Amino acid sequence: MGDDPDGPDRSPVAGPVVSVVVVAHGRKAFLLGAVRSVRSQGGLPAGAVEILVVKDFADRGIDDALDREGVGHLETEEGPLGSKIALGVARTRAPLVAFLEDDDEFVPGRLRRVVDLFERDPDLGYYRNGQRRIDAEGRDLPAAAYGAAHHHLQSAGPRRIAAAELPRALPWLRRTDPDFNLSSMVVRREVLVGLRPSLRGREAAIDSSVFYAALSRRVALWIDPEPLTRYRVHGTNVSLWAGTTGSALADRQAYLERFLASFGQILHEVDRTGPDAARQLAGSTYFGSRILYRVLSGAGGRAALVGDLRRLVGYPKAAPFTVRPDIPAWGIAALLSPQLARAAFRQRRTRESRTAQ
Repeated sequence: MGDDPDGPDRSPVAGPVVSVVVVAHGRKAFLLGAVRSVRSQGGLPAGAVEILVVKDFADRGIDDALDREGVGHLETEEGPLGSKIALGVARTRAPLVAFLEDDDEFVPGRLRRVVDLFERDPDLGYYRNGQRRIDAEGRDLPAAAYGAAHHHLQSAGPRRIAAAELPRALPWLRRTDPDFNLSSMVVRREVLVGLRPSLRGREAAIDSSVFYAALSRRVALWIDPEPLTRYRVHGTNVSLWAGTTGSALADRQAYLERFLASFGQILHEVDRTGPDAARQLAGSTYFGSRILYRVLSGAGGRAALVGDLRRLVGYPKAAPFTVRPDIPAWGIAALLSPQLARAAFRQRRTRESRTAQ
């Protein structure tokens, strides 16, 4: 990484430089490990990192442990993940905001690296790093468990993208999944100012919400291949493919429905405030995801699938250029033979899931 996480701390600061909002969304098992990964970062002066845990459960043992570590925490009855994020951001103070979901961890030295980048670049507003995938016990997963976006980013190297460069950079950017994994993102606080109200009640696509807010603010982006976040793959990752039958399939379809509902709101916001390149990327993602949902569930039948394929091609003009080519192919296959396409789609995703675990 080029940084020494065990090097001497710098001089103390008057206030926090970066706030880390740690969100525990219905889980307890990994939370203290996530907090420890922030506490053990190293390389920054005393008081530079502010930590706030937002959780939706009461647990005296966890609260006592957080108090001993001097970590702020609050309990809320807010159910949606977006509401917890909005609440946490409102209670923090630093000019930079990082996020950490309870089942992920920071690699030592991550925050120092990020703070250095933002301090050197006043136009930088959005940072996203790569991930190390780990299992439920924290063991590294093999390279086969990573998707194509990870491998593309690793081969391409880091890239800074100024707002004016976004149209030209879009083909490269979309291949890196730049809006994946909230725990890999850091933004300047002003990126979130207009976003907080719309986050309330949003149940999915919070990472996408933050990314597209940055595009709408027209800030510079930094996409970093360094695997500075430990991304945990386990049985309750509803955003990952978890199976093809029974409750696993029902959970996956329910998650896709929540994702589409949230991303539809994002697309509406980007239509109002985003540059054309952001509209292209958001439209491709939204209508492409609708097609995959219809392939998986059969919802809406043939007419709905034809409608989404038309929207994908027509919204906006460059959508086919920014979307994965296999998505319309799956849609066309489902028009020809819905059952065979659905079975093939599930089999492919099941193989990917087994490889990851």
